[in-house]
Amino acid sequence: MIINEIKEIIKFFINYFPGQSGKFLRRIFYQNRLASIGKNFTTGLGIIINYPKNIYVGDNCKLARFSSLHSCIKSKIKIGNNVSINRNSEINSCNGGSILIGNDVIIATNVVIIASNHIFKNKDKLIKDSGHKGGKIIIGNNVWIGSNAVILKDVSIGDGAVIGAGCIVRKDVKNNEIFSN
Repeated sequence: MIINEIKEIIKFFINYFPGQSGKFLRRIFYQNRLASIGKNFTTGLGIIINYPKNIYVGDNCKLARFSSLHSCIKSKIKIGNNVSINRNSEINSCNGGSILIGNDVIIATNVVIIASNHIFKNKDKLIKDSGHKGGKIIIGNNVWIGSNAVILKDVSIGDGAVIGAGCIVRKDVKNNEIFSN
């Protein structure tokens, strides 16, 4: 128990250490923890990466301040090359989900990409006790996801698509489509 607390304290220190030294420490720290990590992976202050062994990151990727990557035992996140994930964004594949992000993708501030949802069909059971169902999200190449967008499970976003700020995406988006709702 005390060993786990020491590990969490070290992780907290590394994730919140400021400046270039902090970026360097985070790169070294996650280099051997992520399933794979490309060249020039940079992170901002206060990031959260859970279950890194199921997270793959390509070359030239940036994870900005207070952003998070959440994976778990039966889930996966794969991020292509030249991907920018801006402040306070969350990518969550927990509960059996899978998220695949192509190359040259821009994810703006406060975006949520979540590949699972609560099960709520049984009216005789509390939603919180009903479990989750994982799904798959595929984001193509050269995609721009605007601020405060939410991408839900079982969605495919085609190459060159633009997702408008504040959109909730729960159906497929075609190549080069400008999606707004």
